[in-house]
Amino acid sequence: MLTHPDANGEVKDHVETCYITTVKNPYREAYLVFKGELLDLKGMSETLQGRELVVKQQSGTESKKRSDQQEMEKLQQGKTTLKSIFKSSKSKESEITKLQSDIEIATKDIVDYKKLVHFLTIYHGQVAINKFKREKSKQYLKLMHNMSVKEISNSHAHATLWHYLMEIAQKNTTK
Repeated sequence: MLTHPDANGEVKDHVETCYITTVKNPYREAYLVFKGELLDLKGMSETLQGRELVVKQQSGTESKKRSDQQEMEKLQQGKTTLKSIFKSSKSKESEITKLQSDIEIATKDIVDYKKLVHFLTIYHGQVAINKFKREKSKQYLKLMHNMSVKEISNSHAHATLWHYLMEIAQKNTTK
């Protein structure tokens, strides 16, 4: 009908103006929504990885504290270690003082890390993940609703075009 030499030019114009402008692709919007969903999931994953990073920092601080305590005990007992083999007694005493202050700082840091890990665990488990799931569920339902509305709208546009083409075909056959 559109390519026939005797075809009416108004059919082509009608298809271009009425049909093409009213039909929407619901999958294009779904693609963009799902792309955003992947970014949201990546963000949630990174928050959980951030908690794991804090746990690793706590573990590193605990191991440093243990090694400092062992070194300090050896220095206090007068044992020679690889770190203290070339040090004088005065520098060993200053090293003991430094290790004591490092151990005190590490103890405070470990307590802070434990509080932070505890807070993050509670926050993720009781607030963030539940809120994330609720919002994603709402967004999914909204997306499905919008896709359905667009598909229904598209079906009306298809039906309108079909009826228009049938009218034109009937007019042409009666001539």
